[in-house]
Amino acid sequence: MVESGELVTEKMIAQFIDSDEYVMFQDKCLKLKANGTVDKVPRIYVQTENFIYTFKNDRRNRYYHIKDVGALILSTQTKTDLMIFFYNSDDLHIRSTNPDELMSMLTLRFFHFNRNYTLRIYAVTDKQLSVFQQTNDQQNKMAGVYDFPDDSTRLKDREIKGEDEYNEELRKKREGNADNDIFEGLGDSDEDEDEAKEGVGELPGAGGYKGKAKKAMKDVSFTLITSAFC
Repeated sequence: MVESGELVTEKMIAQFIDSDEYVMFQDKCLKLKANGTVDKVPRIYVQTENFIYTFKNDRRNRYYHIKDVGALILSTQTKTDLMIFFYNSDDLHIRSTNPDELMSMLTLRFFHFNRNYTLRIYAVTDKQLSVFQQTNDQQNKMAGVYDFPDDSTRLKDREIKGEDEYNEELRKKREGNADNDIFEGLGDSDEDEDEAKEGVGELPGAGGYKGKAKKAMKDVSFTLITSAFC
């Protein structure tokens, strides 16, 4: 059963891939052309549970599967212009009346289909947005060439982190902690050395370990560390 609002007509619903799709978001938008101009004939952008549709004069002119979205590139200047990037399709360049909700709903549904991947969200100037619209043309995509903004422009606080990126960050964090643990043992003071020689710090209930054993452990650790840098 499709629940529709005032923008979605029965004629549009009849053109859905699945007549039982639920309309999650709808917006009246304008198409941004690659030459920087704006098509004045409005489009109706519709996001259902599975697909993105655009309609012009009640006629469907594009549709995409949400799982195939590759990235979102937003304008930092107009705040309404954005580009929805697809690896295997023409990108969608629109001026939205409600870009925040569009982005939120799309990100949520993307994560439903692709839990391992992060839908990257970038923010660039209007000029840069136009450039990415031109460089990510059909010819480049067919050649496997994709042009994305620098990673520093990502809005990571607006993204839902996929499992692959989360695990990679966790791995790097663990490696960093391991490096810190190795170097912590190099800063022992003379006072610690004296305590070790006196056998201070025996483990209760297991016979403990005397100063010589503790000192030997330090010597082995130091040998391993220094040999790693030779």
